[in-house]
Amino acid sequence: MTDEFAKKVKRKATALQNIRDIVEQKLAEMLARNPTRMDYQQKYEAIVGEYNREKDRVTIEDTFRQLAELIESLNEEQKRAVVEGLSEDELALFDLLKKENLGTAERERVKQASRELLASIKESLAGLDRFWEKEQTKADVECSSWIASSPVCRRRRSPPMRRSWLPQMCTPMCGNSR
Repeated sequence: MTDEFAKKVKRKATALQNIRDIVEQKLAEMLARNPTRMDYQQKYEAIVGEYNREKDRVTIEDTFRQLAELIESLNEEQKRAVVEGLSEDELALFDLLKKENLGTAERERVKQASRELLASIKESLAGLDRFWEKEQTKADVECSSWIASSPVCRRRRSPPMRRSWLPQMCTPMCGNSR
């Protein structure tokens, strides 16, 4: 693909801008779903920064090659949820909860915790009407998520969070008060 770009594409800068637009859109979608993917954004910014410093033919072709490699790694990252056996939302929680160098059994436990945490969050949100518009309700939801993912709840099989528990739990643990 890179050789073909070097030989056949006449308006390389225009083609490169089109590719940048595609990468930016894909990155925005992926980061919105999983903020732990920020390293891909940083790779992209480094590629574009280098391109902006020198815009000769060799740099343009090298930038195209780097962007093509980045697109391939973004495609692989998008497939990771399927490989892990998780939904995109579960994968985002998994990425936040996991630690490096987990064994197979530990990794599966973190995956299960991610599934349970997401289900608990969805259950908590189901009973709330437009929670994002009210500051206190947003704080309760954030606290509920924090409590559900805390080491205490992970060590014991706690039941899902209930809306009625939030004021009692959030006030001492998260500093939220009614």
